[in-house]
Formats: sequence, structure tokens, C-alpha cells
Amino acid sequence: MDNPSILADASLPDDPVLLKAIIRELLAAHGESQKEIDTLRHRLDLLLKRVYGPKSDRIHPDQPSVFDEADLPQPAPALEPPRTEEPTKNRKKGHGRKALPGNLRRETTEIDIPEVEKRAIGGNWVRIGEEISEKLDYKPSSLFVQQTIRPKYVIRFDDGSQDQLKVAELPPDAFPKSKAAPGLIADVIVSKLVDHLPLYRQEQRYARQGVEIARSTLCVWLADAAEVLHPLYQLMKADLLNAPILHTDDTTVRDKIAGIDTILDNYSD
Repeated sequence: MDNPSILADASLPDDPVLLKAIIRELLAAHGESQKEIDTLRHRLDLLLKRVYGPKSDRIHPDQPSVFDEADLPQPAPALEPPRTEEPTKNRKKGHGRKALPGNLRRETTEIDIPEVEKRAIGGNWVRIGEEISEKLDYKPSSLFVQQTIRPKYVIRFDDGSQDQLKVAELPPDAFPKSKAAPGLIADVIVSKLVDHLPLYRQEQRYARQGVEIARSTLCVWLADAAEVLHPLYQLMKADLLNAPILHTDDTTVRDKIAGIDTILDNYSD
């Protein structure tokens, strides 16, 4: 049956088998029509979005759609001109790997041929050079105890004078009453203010190295460091204020900006 949809009710057969066959053909035709309708509706939506959609989604009308590439005529592949080999001397060499910085400390490990192998081969082995390979390595920071030893002396005089006790004086210390050396306090300051590492994470980091340092202790160290470094802060502040040009970021000081605008408006009036 070429087109069962145009059959009239009067021309339908009475045989149930034929009626079922007609229904199956009608359902198949309806499915194909629905697919075509969905495809056309999708293309219409894309076209409307390209023309009337938001600016961020709008596409120039002359720009082809990536969904219609199969329908567009494909251009013939262009013939590439024959490649000519360039002379070797004109080719640029690759940059290769950059050498590791020379200012880094080197830890050298020498690996020699075992003596057993040397004796097995025999002959006179004369060292004429060496092969050096380098890899960048890292050792995590570690805690250690800075121990200062000061010899203690007793001075006895032959003339019977009273003996004297002498011990070398400690060098100047910014934190004389603290158990933390300046290097450890500097690590706490840099980790928090430069690397943005909270104190509770620093506490965990030191605990992994076997030393329990409470966050309250770290806070005290920061406060002591702020008090010690306050004169240096004042000098830096004075140096900045004496500069001919001072660049600042005042985006968060909205009340001051509003006050300045008010003063300017009153001055202009």
C-alpha cells in the first residue's frame, strides 16, 4: 500500500489481518514524520537563537553552523607543493633542557665500577674523566635543636685572691625568653603571611616531625615578633611616606572615597 493515510473509511477492508498491516504502516509513517518534524524544529530553534538570542550566544548570520557541516559542499583538497629538504646547516637546533642553577648546593654521590669487575677484566685502569648527571631534588624542612655551649672557667690566683667564675656571654637575642630560635619564628611568619598557611596546619606540620607546638604558642611567637619588628616597620613606613609617589589600593575604603567626593562637591559649589 503506497499511501494508507489517504484511505477512506468506506475502502477499509474487513479482514483483521489486513487492518493490522495497515495500522503498522501508518505507525511507521507517523514515526518517520515525527523524526523529520523534530529535526526541523531543532534547526529552527538554532536559527532563532543565532538571530535573536542573547549577545553572548548570538552568532553572526554569515557564520556557518557546526551542525550543518555534513550538508555543506566539501571543498576539494588542495594539492600541497612538493617539499624541498632544507640544508642541514640552516636548520635551527632545539633549545633542549635548561641547565640546573649553579647556585644550588650539590650533594655528590660517586658510583664506580666494582673492584671485582676490574680484576676480572684485568689490565691497567687509568681514569681519564667522568660522566656527570644531575637531577633536581628536595629535602623537606626539618626541626633541629640549636645548642649553644659556653665553657665555664674558674680563675685561681697565686696571691691568695678570691677565685672568680667566668662564662662567655650569650650573643644578642631578639627572643631571649622564648624556646624558639629566630629561624623557626621566621618560618612561622613566612608560612602564615606569605604562603597563607594557617596556624593549625603549621601545628600539624610540626607534629609530623615529632614536635608538639600548640597554636597558642605560635600566636605568642607572632605577637613577640611583631613587637620586635615594630621599629623596622616604623622606618619602612616613614620611608614610604617620604617617597614622591605612593601607589595604594583604596578599593575597600568606600567611606573615605564618599567623604572625598562630598568635599569636592562642596568645593566646586
